[in-house]
Amino acid sequence: MKTALVGDYSIPEFDKIIMTNLLVSVVDLNIVRQEYKLIGILNADQEIYRVIGATTDNQYLNACEELDDIGLVDDLQESDREKNGYDAIYSLDQSAEL
Repeated sequence: MKTALVGDYSIPEFDKIIMTNLLVSVVDLNIVRQEYKLIGILNADQEIYRVIGATTDNQYLNACEELDDIGLVDDLQESDREKNGYDAIYSLDQSAEL
């Protein structure tokens, strides 16, 4: 899997947990956007600050499981289609304690 930061958006504390738990390579954003499945991560301001790209369905499902495990929720889970090119968009579950 590959990841990149988006612009100059604020990076939340839980980003360290994401980077520790997921086996990702940091690359240019344009390279990440070419991946088969894309996951956006929202900060507290509801801005996508990080994009994670998965090459296979298995990588995508593993990444989603890890993000679920650390207390993030997929805002598109109830949707049957992608949004703005993202297959999943995760944000902090306000009831979770990281």
